[in-house]
Amino acid sequence: MRERNRFDDRLSTTLLVCLVYPLGPAAIILMPMIVGGLIDGYGFTEQDAANIAALEGMGLVVSSVLAALWIRRVSWVRALFVAFLSYAVLNAVSANLDGVTPLLVARFLTGLAGGSLFAVSVAALGDNREPDRAFGLGQGVQGVMMLGAFLAAPYLMQAWNVSALYYMLAAASLLLMLTLMWFPDEGRSRVTSAAGEAHGGQ
Repeated sequence: MRERNRFDDRLSTTLLVCLVYPLGPAAIILMPMIVGGLIDGYGFTEQDAANIAALEGMGLVVSSVLAALWIRRVSWVRALFVAFLSYAVLNAVSANLDGVTPLLVARFLTGLAGGSLFAVSVAALGDNREPDRAFGLGQGVQGVMMLGAFLAAPYLMQAWNVSALYYMLAAASLLLMLTLMWFPDEGRSRVTSAAGEAHGGQ
């Protein structure tokens, strides 16, 4: 049985969390290209493409809000495993759909999975003793990863249409599952942290 990974503030752990941080909202950031691909490649109307984008965004928001109910109760590693796998499968499924209604459903569900990934990574960064530095690193890693995605996206779409972006997101999710070997199983214990700070202040 895997030994539980304890939460810590080491730079290596923070950077590990930072790698997961961009994946949840990645499709939203890439949405201008995805919407264009749906219109040009699939022949969808602008309204249909906008609805698909909106449903995915709604799924991300709903999942992020609901995470408040479980984020301190469930093993982060198990939650991330389910979210990573769901995100990969749903993106792969999306790449093979060409109807508006099926894509509406698939992208809403993908948004739910992405919201869970985002919620855990935000909680982990927020539990850092230096959250400003942690979120700064997260934004930096997100910028680098999204720059790479934006540079690759036009070539991928030219060769394989918008489905290539969905496959790219699926592959990224499967690759980032490797982080689960070191990802903290839960956040910082607020009781322990408060007691330690009170003791140190005496």
